Amino acid sequence: MARWDGPSKIYHWLLSFAISFELFSSTLMSDVSTNSAFPAPSSVGVFDAHQIGGITCALILAAYIRRAWRDPQVRDRLFPWLRPGAMRPVLREARALLRGHLPPAGAAVGLPGFIHGLGLLVMLGMAVTGVLNILLRPGVTIPFSLGFAPSFFIYSVESVVHNAISVMAWVYWIGHVAFAIIHEAAGQGVLRAMFAPSPPTVPDNAVQVRDRA
Repeated sequence: MARWDGPSKIYHWLLSFAISFELFSSTLMSDVSTNSAFPAPSSVGVFDAHQIGGITCALILAAYIRRAWRDPQVRDRLFPWLRPGAMRPVLREARALLRGHLPPAGAAVGLPGFIHGLGLLVMLGMAVTGVLNILLRPGVTIPFSLGFAPSFFIYSVESVVHNAISVMAWVYWIGHVAFAIIHEAAGQGVLRAMFAPSPPTVPDNAVQVRDRA
């Protein structure tokens, strides 16, 4: 199994926590502007934390996608549709999965990387619409708005879009966890490879000296 590098693991740890917090906190919060005229104080606190977490999540996602875009290998693994011919292994592994053959896990071009890329886009969409949800909230002046807050209708439409993408994020989150467990049960060690610290790298000259000894 092709192993993930250290930065990819760190981003995965951060995103795992941030996205999980956002999804689960969304089930507990109350939107003070739409859901209730007198929301419970505890739900207001969760709502505030959800907003702060959403902004944090958007920043982490933007940083990771920027890093992935600048690395051709990572870009081809996550977004293979951007390069001609890169979708062939994805389609091949998808057909094999339909026949009951689990694709190999790890940092390699194929179906798992393609699904990860789609998940990143879904989570980015959820984060961006969440940030817009904050900026477009009635009574909040946004940049270049000339001091006029947008109408409640615009905010409501954007909220519907955010909630719809959040459902897609839940589907991805559940599927992601489920397939990680399946890969682990199949002996591919995906959980250990992603969450365990990376082993120290041995310089080439050290290997040569050891071989000579």
